[in-house]
Amino acid sequence: TAVLDFPEGTLESNGRVSVFSLTSDGKPAFAYLLGGTACRLNDQLLKLRYPVLRGAISDVITDDINSLYLVDRPLDDRDQTGGTLLVRGGPCDTGFPILHVESDERSARVYTKRDGIGYDAIPAKTWKIVSSVSTEHPAND
Repeated sequence: TAVLDFPEGTLESNGRVSVFSLTSDGKPAFAYLLGGTACRLNDQLLKLRYPVLRGAISDVITDDINSLYLVDRPLDDRDQTGGTLLVRGGPCDTGFPILHVESDERSARVYTKRDGIGYDAIPAKTWKIVSSVSTEHPAND
């Protein structure tokens, strides 16, 4: 956990990226956390249950219409549509936009192409999704 002191207060975070934006009177306007479980600025706390989801790829299915990864576990209860799926089949990760997810109690089908729109999945052995959470606080007038 990193602890940084600023004139506005103390920031504590175990995330890869943590952002707090304050209004001119010092009230929170926006907060963001990527890839960690918690960040705090004074009494403002932002939490993320699963900072990184990861596992093995069971199968890659591609045709002219759809392309997907069959992964070894269900994704968390948050809608991951619009997020980024990172897959690794060689020395580096490749990112794909998540277009649709179908989960059951043991696995998930993560679509990188759906109804002819998107990208064909490449051969890969492992996957991960780095999660984030944000919040906006309305300005008090």
